[in-house]
Amino acid sequence: MNGKRIGKIIVFFILPLLVLSWTSIPVVTEYTLHLMLVMFVAAAALSFVKNEKLALVKNVLHALIILLLVGGTGWFLSPFFFLLYLLPIYLGFLYIPSVAFGFLTALLIIFAFSVGEVEVSFDIMTLLSLLLVVPLVIYLRKKYLVLKQTDKDILIL
Repeated sequence: MNGKRIGKIIVFFILPLLVLSWTSIPVVTEYTLHLMLVMFVAAAALSFVKNEKLALVKNVLHALIILLLVGGTGWFLSPFFFLLYLLPIYLGFLYIPSVAFGFLTALLIIFAFSVGEVEVSFDIMTLLSLLLVVPLVIYLRKKYLVLKQTDKDILIL
């Protein structure tokens, strides 16, 4: 792995931990959804800028928006929890599956401390289903590449 890939893995591993630390501070936790809204406006403004160098910044901003939304509405008990299944799929297709795995590792660390809040078996099944997103991403990436190769859009060596 080169330095850029490792850097992306580290960035997307640290993001959930940063959002958790933000939502854990009682003084600023009430401003979580406000911060998410400001980042949403910034992401909307950046969507008009067509610069390849800003691609990582845009993707980090998208991930932060989703994490702040889920974190601000209760993490494990959030009605937007399903977005945490979609975000690693997005990251796995956009980068490499190890970026999605790094992101999911941070989420599993966060949610491991929440096991037992609702029901132990439900919480464990939720954690296992989050963990199964990475093999799903790998499988879907392979199928997508094979499909593109049969359409003669790309050549896999």
